[in-house]
Order: sequence, then C-alpha cells, then structure tokens
Amino acid sequence: MPADSMVIILMYFVLPVWLVAGFADWLCHRATHIESTTGAKESLIHLLMFGEVGIPLLAAMFLEINALIIGVMI
Repeated sequence: MPADSMVIILMYFVLPVWLVAGFADWLCHRATHIESTTGAKESLIHLLMFGEVGIPLLAAMFLEINALIIGVMI
C-alpha cells in the first residue's frame, strides 16, 4: 500500500474513530457520575488497557516486525 494511502486511512478513518470512541467513553463516565462511583478497580482497568496498547506499541517501535510481534499485537 502506498504511503499516501496509509496517511489518508490514518487521518480520515482511524483518528476520527479513535476520537469518537474517546468521546463516547467520556459520555459514559459522565452519565455514571465517575467522581462518586469509581475507585481502585477503575484505575486498575485503565492501567491494564494502557498495558494492552503499550506493550505491542513498544514492540512495534523497537523490534523487527514478524509473525510473533503481529501475534502479540492481536
């Protein structure tokens, strides 16, 4: 796939979907009054989600992409 096509997909599909998902998450937290209903459990879930994204991202940045790295990303 040409680099221009990848940039277009990232800018006009992936990024808007990501922003909409983040806004939807904010709306859900706002509707459930996150300031009074959360605690350590919510923080732990967010740390797990951060690791779920962070580990494959670091692997993609610093290691050669092969079947193992793609498997870790999935």
